Amino acid sequence: LTASIIFYTETSAAIMIIASFMMLLVHRRKYFLDEWKTILLFGLLALLLVSRQIYLFFTVLLPDVRGSNEFYSVFQTIAGGGQNFLCGQGVVPVSLPGIILIAANLVLFLVFMLNIKTIASSCTNGFFMLSYAGIILTTIGGKIRNFVALSAPHGGFMTDTFALIKSRALKKTVLALYIVGTIWGVCNVASHNDTTRATWNTPYGELMEFLEQYNSNECFVVSHNPVFDYHAKQRGFKTMSVGEHDWLDELKKHTETVIILRTYKGSVNNENFDKFNEYVDSKHIVSAKSFSYDRYAWFKRLFDKNYPDYYAEILVTE
Repeated sequence: LTASIIFYTETSAAIMIIASFMMLLVHRRKYFLDEWKTILLFGLLALLLVSRQIYLFFTVLLPDVRGSNEFYSVFQTIAGGGQNFLCGQGVVPVSLPGIILIAANLVLFLVFMLNIKTIASSCTNGFFMLSYAGIILTTIGGKIRNFVALSAPHGGFMTDTFALIKSRALKKTVLALYIVGTIWGVCNVASHNDTTRATWNTPYGELMEFLEQYNSNECFVVSHNPVFDYHAKQRGFKTMSVGEHDWLDELKKHTETVIILRTYKGSVNNENFDKFNEYVDSKHIVSAKSFSYDRYAWFKRLFDKNYPDYYAEILVTE
C-alpha cells in the first residue's frame, strides 16, 4: 500500500520499489515456498491499485516527458550519477568545494572496492546499489534530482564504508573534507550561486527589484519559472507560464508591455521552449538585463550546449 502511494506521488519511485522488493525476496528466500501465495496475492493487489497510474504513465506522462529533457544519453546519465555520488548538487565538480568532496569520496570508493563483499552483503546497501543502477540504466540519471529519493540509503552506504577505514588519521582527514565541502555546498545553495541545479542559482531578489520598477496594471509577465511567477503574482502582476493550456494564443492577445524571464530550460517541453524562443525573437525588445554570471557555464555546456552564461535574463517588450 505504501509503495502504491509512493508510485502515485512520483512514478520514478517504481525503480526503488522494484529494487527493494527484489532485495526482500533475496533476504527471505528460504521462506519463499511458504510465502509465494501471499506474495502473489499482494503483488496482484498492488498492481490493481496502481493500474490507473500505469495507464496514465504510458499514455500521458511518458509521451510528454519524452519531449522534454528528462531522458538523457548513456554518457550524460553516467556522468549525472557520478557527479551525484562524488559531490552532489550543491557544488560544481570543477570548483574547489567540488574537488574537496570528490577527494573524500574517492577514498571511500577505494575502501568500498577493498571490502565490496562485506558492504554489499547488507540488504540496505544492496537496495541502494540496485536502485542507483536502475536510475542510470533507465537514462533518467542525467537529471541529478532523480537520485534524491536514495539519499537515506546513500548515507547508510557511505557510513558503512567509512566505518571500515582502519587508519585513524585518514578517517579524520576524510571527515574534515566532508564537513568543509558540505558546508560550502550549503552556503552555495543559500546564496543562490555556483550549484549544478539551475533553479537554486536564480537571483529572485534581484529579479523582483527589477520587476518593481514597472506598474503591475500596465505590464504582463511570462516565464517558464514557477517561483518567479509566484512572486510576480504576489506583487499584482498578471502572469503566464509557458506550458499552460493555450499559453501562446493567450499571450498573443496581450498588447501591453510584456516582461519576459528567460533562464535555463529546465524540464520545459522542447516544443513549448522552442515556441517560447520564437515568441521572444518575434518581439521588439526595448530593454534587457542579465543577472548573475555563471562562471562554470563552460563546464555545464559539456553536457548541454545551450547552457546560458547568466543564471537569468529579463527582456521587456513594447
